Amino acid sequence: DELTRVLEYRHVMLRGVVNTADSLGVTQKTATWITFLNITGGRFVKHPLSEERGRLRRRFQELEEKNWTEQYTKREQQDLSNEKKAVSRRLDMARENLVKLNIAKTRTRNVQERLIKVKRAFVDSGIGRDSNFPNKMVFVQNPHYASAKSTFRKIMESSGLDESLFESLMAIDQIGLINIPILYERWCLLKIIGLLTDVYGFSLTGDWQKRLINAVANAERNIEFPMECASLKKEIRLTYEKKLASGRFPDFVLDVRSMIDGSEKRFVLDAKFKDTLSDASLSGLVEQLYSASDGNKNYSEDGKNKVFIIHPSSNAISERTSPLDWGGHSDYGQGCMHRYGGVFLTPSMRHGNSLENLQRLIGLILDDTTSYDDSVEGGPILHGAFCLACGESDSEHLTIERNQTRGGGTKWSISCNSCKHLHVNNFCSSCRTRLKKHGYYWTYHRTRAEQPFNIVCPNCQVFLTE
Repeated sequence: DELTRVLEYRHVMLRGVVNTADSLGVTQKTATWITFLNITGGRFVKHPLSEERGRLRRRFQELEEKNWTEQYTKREQQDLSNEKKAVSRRLDMARENLVKLNIAKTRTRNVQERLIKVKRAFVDSGIGRDSNFPNKMVFVQNPHYASAKSTFRKIMESSGLDESLFESLMAIDQIGLINIPILYERWCLLKIIGLLTDVYGFSLTGDWQKRLINAVANAERNIEFPMECASLKKEIRLTYEKKLASGRFPDFVLDVRSMIDGSEKRFVLDAKFKDTLSDASLSGLVEQLYSASDGNKNYSEDGKNKVFIIHPSSNAISERTSPLDWGGHSDYGQGCMHRYGGVFLTPSMRHGNSLENLQRLIGLILDDTTSYDDSVEGGPILHGAFCLACGESDSEHLTIERNQTRGGGTKWSISCNSCKHLHVNNFCSSCRTRLKKHGYYWTYHRTRAEQPFNIVCPNCQVFLTE
């Protein structure tokens, strides 16, 4: 009563055992159903990745014959020209900042030398540090003391501190160093806040420094930092050690809300101070946090949230899925629709640009929550356009052009007049997934090995041809 049958369906050929009654299939409306009792074998007959592997083999032979040299196409020349403009502008900005730093260094050199002498005199006289100012008349009436106290207050105000906050910091300092993983975790928190405020223009409400310091001193959890950016049309509620419905406490939860339609998405970031990660251990950590399987933390809350690890391991990935510089240590989920991954971030001066890995992730989050209005006459509107590279979101400093792709979809080209970065927002020609092309350096999509400007769709893995 059983029959071995081979079924070819889409890209897969299956071999298995079916009931003889079903050997010809059961037709229901437009579908034919065959029930397998068990599967004895299977193989891919046709798949985009197998086709790409065949193309790469043929491409290898072509390049071998050309001695691995080839002329750029017109499209590649244009992409390189755009990158050159952006890099040149960043270089000019770096030179401008260097001039300002040299001026500041020159002006502070004399003050620094005087302060060194004063400090040496204090040490030689056995004068220690005390956060409480003496208020005896002998001090209050002394013009030198009054001038020193006034200067100290100006320094406090310029750094955003007040005396009570300073005393709280002194109290934490007296506790001593906390363990390194917690220190790394809180350093990551400050970097996330810094990127959102200093780069992408979000404003924090309330006295957030005091709330953070008091929370650290009292070992509190669920510390919220509400912020918003009017030009991006977004509100973000960043929560440190938020308690999820499952009772778990991830390090950082970003609830991003659109001020256009009220939609909201949650992103979970977790700092893991592990500097010896490998392919297996990194994917294992991500699986442990993302998945809802037994023993895992289910930070995705059954797949609703995107989850990323922040780690300090510079060589975490040996089997790269991206040929770009970040491909050896960061995974932006380029093979799983950017649902989960891990990015490299370290305070070490040997990797001074690692903060840009986190910036690329924050850019991904802001891209993923961009609003589109398809109900407007004359075509859809893009709300909250911004530059991932420098954070510019003022419409007066962005040139936005709307065109159509060859497939008839809407394409936006967003050029930043501040840093010259070009961002193209369009659709995959195969599955219509929305794609954001941020050029060679800032892209978080996967790219072709021999064509780094040509991105791969994170959903269907088909290479973009437009």
